[in-house]
Amino acid sequence: MHEASLAILIRVQPNKCEQGILDAQGARQEQRESVHGGTRSDQALLITTGAWRLIKATTHILMEGAPAGIDLAEVRSAMTEAAGVERVHDLHIWTLTSGVEALSAHVLLRPDCSARDRSAVLASLKRILHTRFMIEHTTIQIEDGRQENLGVRGW
Repeated sequence: MHEASLAILIRVQPNKCEQGILDAQGARQEQRESVHGGTRSDQALLITTGAWRLIKATTHILMEGAPAGIDLAEVRSAMTEAAGVERVHDLHIWTLTSGVEALSAHVLLRPDCSARDRSAVLASLKRILHTRFMIEHTTIQIEDGRQENLGVRGW
């Protein structure tokens, strides 16, 4: 009985070899913490901050939010300044994916603009949108003001 108690007591206290291993493991853990930038709570805060930014950006893209850094009024003004354009309406700009924006708009041509000029106006608008605003995905509906009401209500 006395020997069993002595054996338990010996196992609870590590011998010199085991103590050396435990000390080395503790030193390695301290080194790891200093190399990797601090404590686990610091690392958790860093990960949480990065995850929040990612979730926020992803939600903005999925909800087709207007891209940051593109002013809708400035885009409308630039499009209206193009030769042959009288007015721009139903203008929408959204983000497809990170760094890729899309645009859709209706463009009313000036009365003196002929039907032949449509393709030139469209090419001019696409060039303006690409060079000034880096928008490449565009859907532009050209209207000449002479189009008849097709009897469709609610549009």
